[in-house]
Amino acid sequence: DGYGVRGPHVMADLEMGVYHSFDRLNESYTAINASFVTAMLKGGSNNHWSIKWGDAQTGSLHTAFDGPRPQPPLYNPMKKPGGLVLGLGGDTSNGGVGTFYEGVVTTGYSSDEADDAVQANIV
Repeated sequence: DGYGVRGPHVMADLEMGVYHSFDRLNESYTAINASFVTAMLKGGSNNHWSIKWGDAQTGSLHTAFDGPRPQPPLYNPMKKPGGLVLGLGGDTSNGGVGTFYEGVVTTGYSSDEADDAVQANIV
């Protein structure tokens, strides 16, 4: 993936970089082996964010990262200028692969139980 960890992975495009951990390199991040993927990017207060993913056809969610936001002071405190586009990188390039089917934006930081209930409903 350009960061020394073989993919594919669920990552977060945070405008000034694409991340799957605090410092772009998360060696424990295993590659995804699924045709359809549930992906969750969650950002809470107090410099906290996480990435979860799971096979959208079977099984439970996997927490790929749960910790501090990357590269202070770029993302802490969290800033929310501009808009949000689901399924398209902020640069509108055609460098990504795959098909985006459905997305949602919520308020607050959902509980693990809520995340698991969403995954159970999908599969």
